[in-house]
Amino acid sequence: MAAPPAVVGEVLHEYGALVRDAAREYLPAVEPRRYLYDLVADYPGRGGKMMRPSLCIAVARALGAPLDHLLIAAAVSIELMHNAMLVHDDIEDESDRRRGRPTLHSQWGIAMAINAGDALALTSLRPLLGAAAQNPF
Repeated sequence: MAAPPAVVGEVLHEYGALVRDAAREYLPAVEPRRYLYDLVADYPGRGGKMMRPSLCIAVARALGAPLDHLLIAAAVSIELMHNAMLVHDDIEDESDRRRGRPTLHSQWGIAMAINAGDALALTSLRPLLGAAAQNPF
């Protein structure tokens, strides 16, 4: 018997909150903040539906995976990479707004936004590298 839609929505919301909280520990809060790391943390800090990482967790759980730091790390990695791609996509599409606020390139210029998107893409690897270091195959 399938779960009712309200229950599915609640579970996905719960998984999204787990990922949002876990992602904060991977976003650097060191120098150079003003010209790089504040920009890197901007899009992930704006919220969003967290659909991709929530579905990652939901599918893994449905297949029997435990809800542990490895699964959360994979979901965080997906979310951070998604945000990196949004930064670049906004430049390509010449978008002015993302999640109700000005896009990074609108605020800081294209070069700074590209740097932030690239740094965010590399940052998305941190959860996976950390999980692999703790749990070698």
